[in-house]
Amino acid sequence: MNKIRSVPTSSTKSFNSIINNLSSQGSYHEVLVTYTTMLNSSTPDSYTFPSLLKACTSLNLFSIGLSVHQQVILRGFSSDSYTASSLINFYSKFGHTKHARKVFDKTLNRDVVPWTAIIGCYGRGGDVGNAFSMLNEMRYNGVEPSPVTFLSLLSGALEVAQVQALHGCAVLYGFESDIAVGNSLLNAYSKCGSIGEARGLFELMDQKDKISWNSLISGYAQLGNVEEILQLLYAMKIENMGPDQQTFGSLVTAVAAQSTLDIGRVVHGQILRSGFDSDAHIETALMVMYLKCGTTDAAYQIFEGVSQKDVVLWTAMISGLVQNNFADKALTVFYQMMKSRVEPSTATLTSALAACAQLGSFDLGTSIHAYILRHGLTIDIPVQNSLVTMYAKCGHLEQSCAVFERINKRDLVSWNAIISGCAQNDHLSKALFFFNKMRLTLQKPDSLTAVTLLQASASTGALHQGKWFHNFVIRSCLRPCILVDTALVDMYCKCGDLDAAVKCFRVMSQQDLISWSTIIAGYGSHGKGEMALNMYFEFLHSGMEPNKVIFLTVLSACSHNGLVDEGLSIFQSMARDFGIQPELEHRACIVDLLCRAGRVEEAYNFYKGNFSEPAVDVLSILLDACRANDNLELGDVIAQDVIRLRPASAANYVQIAHCYASMSRWNSVGEAWSQMRSLGLRKLPGWSFIDLHGTVTSFLSGQNAHPKHEEIVATLKTLSWEMSEVCMNFKMHQILDIFLETQSILNASECIHLVKTEQQQDSRTQLFNFREQGENREMKMTLEHNKSGDNGKAMRLGVCSGQLQPMQPTATVDFCNRRLLFATVGHANWPRRLIGFALGGTPSLPNRSNNWPVIVLVFMDGGKTGGGKERMRNTCFMLLLGTALGVGILVGVCKAQLAYDYYKYSCPNVENIARKVMLGVVLTDPTAPAAFLRLLFHDCQVQGCDASILLDSGALKGNSEVVSGRNFGIRKLETIEYIKYILEAVCPGQVSCADIIALAAKESVSLSGGPNIQIPLGRKDSTTCSRQAADTHLPSPDITVDQLLNIFMSKGLNLEESVAIMGGHTVGGGHCINIAGRLYGRHPDDPMNPGFEGLLRLYCPTKTPLANLTIVPNDKTPLIFDNLYFRDVLMGKGLFTVDSSISRDPRTAPIVRQFAANVNHFFQLFCVYDSVVYQQNFSRHSACHPTFILEVDELRVRVVQEIVIADHEELPNNAEASKGPTTPSLKRRMAAPRENFLANKKQGTDVELV
Repeated sequence: MNKIRSVPTSSTKSFNSIINNLSSQGSYHEVLVTYTTMLNSSTPDSYTFPSLLKACTSLNLFSIGLSVHQQVILRGFSSDSYTASSLINFYSKFGHTKHARKVFDKTLNRDVVPWTAIIGCYGRGGDVGNAFSMLNEMRYNGVEPSPVTFLSLLSGALEVAQVQALHGCAVLYGFESDIAVGNSLLNAYSKCGSIGEARGLFELMDQKDKISWNSLISGYAQLGNVEEILQLLYAMKIENMGPDQQTFGSLVTAVAAQSTLDIGRVVHGQILRSGFDSDAHIETALMVMYLKCGTTDAAYQIFEGVSQKDVVLWTAMISGLVQNNFADKALTVFYQMMKSRVEPSTATLTSALAACAQLGSFDLGTSIHAYILRHGLTIDIPVQNSLVTMYAKCGHLEQSCAVFERINKRDLVSWNAIISGCAQNDHLSKALFFFNKMRLTLQKPDSLTAVTLLQASASTGALHQGKWFHNFVIRSCLRPCILVDTALVDMYCKCGDLDAAVKCFRVMSQQDLISWSTIIAGYGSHGKGEMALNMYFEFLHSGMEPNKVIFLTVLSACSHNGLVDEGLSIFQSMARDFGIQPELEHRACIVDLLCRAGRVEEAYNFYKGNFSEPAVDVLSILLDACRANDNLELGDVIAQDVIRLRPASAANYVQIAHCYASMSRWNSVGEAWSQMRSLGLRKLPGWSFIDLHGTVTSFLSGQNAHPKHEEIVATLKTLSWEMSEVCMNFKMHQILDIFLETQSILNASECIHLVKTEQQQDSRTQLFNFREQGENREMKMTLEHNKSGDNGKAMRLGVCSGQLQPMQPTATVDFCNRRLLFATVGHANWPRRLIGFALGGTPSLPNRSNNWPVIVLVFMDGGKTGGGKERMRNTCFMLLLGTALGVGILVGVCKAQLAYDYYKYSCPNVENIARKVMLGVVLTDPTAPAAFLRLLFHDCQVQGCDASILLDSGALKGNSEVVSGRNFGIRKLETIEYIKYILEAVCPGQVSCADIIALAAKESVSLSGGPNIQIPLGRKDSTTCSRQAADTHLPSPDITVDQLLNIFMSKGLNLEESVAIMGGHTVGGGHCINIAGRLYGRHPDDPMNPGFEGLLRLYCPTKTPLANLTIVPNDKTPLIFDNLYFRDVLMGKGLFTVDSSISRDPRTAPIVRQFAANVNHFFQLFCVYDSVVYQQNFSRHSACHPTFILEVDELRVRVVQEIVIADHEELPNNAEASKGPTTPSLKRRMAAPRENFLANKKQGTDVELV
């Protein structure tokens, strides 16, 4: 190609002079205009293009810069060092390091200028290693670096060692006396936080200018060291070096970091005297300082005084108001900003959305979101994260999840936002789902993630999940961290495990006010008021000063435990000893303390003397106390005050009506209800939920929409007749009346939650106890009662050990061939109301199994200690009421003779052990869930869930199910053996291998982000197996839809359930040998996405692939259990023929589309494992232990070497497992291992999935 060479003319030199002058003045737009004019009359030369490239760089005109580069090439100036250096700087500015390097490599005349340019390119890009490498290469080529070269290197040095190395080179080349190099070294040391090195260099510098002083002051400002900055300012004054805007800016930044308001005001005065108050940077810094010191009025005054407000100033003001909890004012400022037509930045939108989240204002939040979309503003990750948080805090979790799913590049803040949002909305299962997805994306959680999940576990009382998160904290080395440690203490306290909470508190490296408050509250809520006081006094002896929260916690503990004198004494000490004035909450605690002790008159007098303004909530406490203590006159007075202060509250009228009813003043009750109706008020319907075996069942008042409502009612009728012996003192119509009343179980506003708790000494919370005969098993139930809003109360029931006495059941009923035992208890000093029920094991009875459930009913009997019809009526009522709560679970017991608590006594830790082993397996092999799902399905589909897939047929080795072609590549059998080995050591001869397979598959689905399937246990292991049965009942990859449905429906599955089972393909992958026929000889009626087909051919390049070659699965999330499988098959990306067929068959295609659109619907149907597949052929075989096809010596167990368990339970490690099973049942092995299978294993045929 002929290059155009130009000869400079006088006109060219004149234009170059004009262009260079404009460039030096920063008039880059005029540079481009002048160049356009120049082209009409003159020819540019090598001196023209550097200024043009600088203008394109400054104006962010990358495309025009490329055109300039083309002109450079066409006119033959590529080899010019000055032009090449400008091109390198141009590409470096836009982040195109590779293009910059190409320009450098093509530069023939490499003097110090291009070398410096390419070194600066690497340095500014953070690639300090390549920058140093280029420096060495530069010296090797005989080009000596200049001071500018070192300045370029220093611009990218982020580590102290790198700065020290460059410092040494500068000394070596004699540049240490260059003031620019010295200032750059000062700045680099300061940015790295090495202020000592910076101060030492500063003291050794022969020449210091204002930049030197400001660099050192900036370093101290980053550390918030106001004292050193003031000393340097004094030294500057001695050196006759006055401060400038940058000096004062650093000082104000340091003051803001320390929140020292007094010094900040002095600095502000000095700035006013120096005349720098009109500088935009100084104005913003001063406003931020006042905001961080909490003085919003002063900040707003500065803000209003600025005439030309830029986006930085607006954003700083909005953000500062949000941080000071003035979200309403922040949104007002944001509105003013919109009116001033200043376009908001990403930071502005983030702060405005944070204000909406703080207010819980969904309407304003959606308006801002709509504004962003309407104006086409950039929605980067911080804005998306703020939208996720805003929607979640406004209670709209669906919109929050929708925004989250649209984030392409999720960072840690994104994951924390969605997990926190789910937790705040009491969706622990969703929080766990996103947490699992987060881990599968290899995003490392931080302490905030752990705190969020622990708080979610605490709020729902999910002790098991809380322990799992404790395990995770230990594994992830997130401790010691005071936030995480305090969250652990709080979680164990609220979940009822006080002993674990105390242990976590004691091992904390340091305790703050919040951690002390948490443990004190824990003792108080568990009925250990004396221990709470002991912890409070221990806190005082630690030297820390109490605050208002500590006092509120201690007073609450005294109130809930009847420590009246102690509570009054501590209340008086607040102002007397610590100078803390009691607030409304503290005074309300004293009212509650006196009311609980029955001192209602004294409580009312305290209220009248200590509350300057009426407090309706405190009056409600007094009103309840009047009802409990039959104080009619005072109750009337308080009721009138309540109505006067809050006339439009339905809850107040309901409370007053109940108060009158307890006094038998029925006319007053009617008046209260009439007045409520006349105002158009309605009591919100009560609702209840019960969480058993991980499944939450909800009931709403006045509705019968429960899916098992009819079964519950029918069973209630049956049990009401069975219990007629106990209620024989009543006439039949009375029993029916009670039965009708028990249907209000679906209307009860009670949350009953079973938790494990420590034995409590307070007699007021010890409700009942019993001891099993023949076993050293002792139980006691305790109560924690807390108000939780206007329309309901929340209670916890706990079970723990102690020296207890036997208790006889009130009634026994045979139901579904199982014995139900009913027991009731009450306390004579409490008002009559139901507390709850518990399901547990029963005392041993003659000729009966130990596996019956007992329903223990707890109620309070209204202060009547005598017997008679009233007590008997309560007994019958509570029996029926408790039965209604439990019957939803018991209805399913008739099916297949399985039970969720089958191993409750024989092996209570079976699920815990299986879960922990599976966690270790999945952590080391994320592809394992697919293998366990396949193992379960291939076992259950042949002759029921009986572990027959693990058997070898002895002499007829070829008849084992595992050698069937349908079971090609089956794996993870060694993990089942490992779990069995552990369980044999813990509870020998109890747990079947069939149940272990089921538990492994259940945990696989959950750990990979799928639904938490609850499975009943109690399967028996088979002693027979059949390869022919496996060939017949297991579907092949090229099976037709008709054949598939025939196989599934013969096992009891319907159409939807059959398609849902296919969704198991959403995890894992497949083998080329199973798709080669379809890939290279596909029928025309079997379409496939061309791009997907090309991808498969890359992985499976031949028609006869190696048997062990695996391929990438269809969906993009092979490690996550989701519904992407159905979306892929609809787009022609099904892996097998049957995948493609179900997307086109008119019977199954609509279901596929439903599952693709609604993941929850798919999850619900996939749980068919629980209802159908798991329930097959369980009582056909006698209990036995299968002989395994695996030898431990041949295949070492591949699980994590150490499993850290929060509650200090221990499992055998790999070294122990590798020695082989020692129990007799596991020693019965086949005479000779199946050679083919082990040979394939040794050859690597059973490779890991991608």
